[in-house]
Amino acid sequence: MILEGLPKSPFIPRDVRTYTIPDLVYVDMYQAAVVSRDTPLVLFTSAIATCCGLAAHNPQSGVTGLTHLVADSDKEDSLSETSEKGLRKLLGVVAGEANQPIEIRIVGPHMGGRLMKPFLDEILAVVREFNAKILSADIDGNGPSCFGVDAQNWHLGLVRGKPDARDYTLMQDGEFSAQIKETHLIFDSVDFNQLKQYRGKDGFLDLRSEGTGLEPWQS
Repeated sequence: MILEGLPKSPFIPRDVRTYTIPDLVYVDMYQAAVVSRDTPLVLFTSAIATCCGLAAHNPQSGVTGLTHLVADSDKEDSLSETSEKGLRKLLGVVAGEANQPIEIRIVGPHMGGRLMKPFLDEILAVVREFNAKILSADIDGNGPSCFGVDAQNWHLGLVRGKPDARDYTLMQDGEFSAQIKETHLIFDSVDFNQLKQYRGKDGFLDLRSEGTGLEPWQS
């Protein structure tokens, strides 16, 4: 699986659905969550910089998930053990017991460039364990820093939160100022950063690991 050359993810048009705070479930770093086809809940995450957001969808069952993958604190180019466990569990739930074909969209990391390649390679190694097809990859500053996934509108793309993230350390003089101006032009109606956490709602499976201060989901 080669990410370079894959298209960027499309975004669900604003006129398809209006997203409000009660609709949204926040997936923080090291966490993962899954929703069923029929739930109106939207999973979202933020602060994609040296991290990676991975969304997965089962076209047959409609089960959809999102995880925020983090590099190891001691070895920044390596996938953390907690994130690896969460990713494998997420993909297993989305694929189901029959290991059905699933679709994946990847966002990030946006900072670190080639230094993050081993991190991505370890993510792809887990993905290869499943019957998965990667539809899009927004990496190296070419994607949103905040985004969401809507199970009911997966075929249209991701839910845009905040504007594209870019590695400002690599920008030319004046380019960063231009990016700030652009932010005000393309800022969407949903600002994910001001939202609260939701858990335990119908159709929402909380795969967040114990020890995060949140009660694990009970079936």
